[in-house]
Amino acid sequence: MKLGNKIKIPACLFILLSFSLSLSKDTNFAQKAMYPPPLSFDSIIDYRLYEALLKGINTRVIWAGNNQNKYIALTFDDGPNPKYTPKVLKILEQEQVRATFFLIGHHAEQQPELVKQIHLAGHEIGNHTYSHVMLTKVPSIKIKQELERTRDIVQKLTGTNTVLFRPPWGVFNGRSLAELALRKFDVVLWSVDSRDWSRPGIAAIKKNILNSVRNGSIILCHDDHDQIVTALPEIIHELKSHGYKFVTVSEMMSSSL
Repeated sequence: MKLGNKIKIPACLFILLSFSLSLSKDTNFAQKAMYPPPLSFDSIIDYRLYEALLKGINTRVIWAGNNQNKYIALTFDDGPNPKYTPKVLKILEQEQVRATFFLIGHHAEQQPELVKQIHLAGHEIGNHTYSHVMLTKVPSIKIKQELERTRDIVQKLTGTNTVLFRPPWGVFNGRSLAELALRKFDVVLWSVDSRDWSRPGIAAIKKNILNSVRNGSIILCHDDHDQIVTALPEIIHELKSHGYKFVTVSEMMSSSL
């Protein structure tokens, strides 16, 4: 291992480090979930990850929960949206379902009352960067600003500290993982993609979710369009009819320890 501006570590070792920056019981996630990871990791990391390792900072990367529990987590990205987020919140309230919302900081800044509404309704809030940047394409200082600015906005509006982060497009690497670890974020991906971001139609969204869901699924949706609003009630009814219980991502993580 060569120390300097960059540290080269074999890919197999880096993947292990990616799931837990120090060896702990949290490395059980991949084994318990029994899902393949939704993306591959790079094999080159720089001094920031080395710094995180030296400090013994834990971070976790989760894309699914324990497959022994009939729990599923609904997640919504890219909000809050002034037109569609209130409709999603109303459906969730009617169905008595709690979800996790990964907010874009810029949108949260523009819609402070909606952020408060999400929080007061009992839903969980996660960080989705301030301006929806691809972490691998920007310098570390930009990642720091994107993470901390969004965290500060949510904390000011809700009084809570966000500890969950979803990278835009699910893309990150060793450098960005180090920035996340140093700020004590856990990374949340997904095991079921509704593909609603492509606006494939209501029937396709329902099919994408209902045909793929299983114990421990984390479902990716977006609360910024009408198709998910129309599809959501039937999706929830169908999943409930199969005995699934809806939980937040943090609850999913706790049940998987």
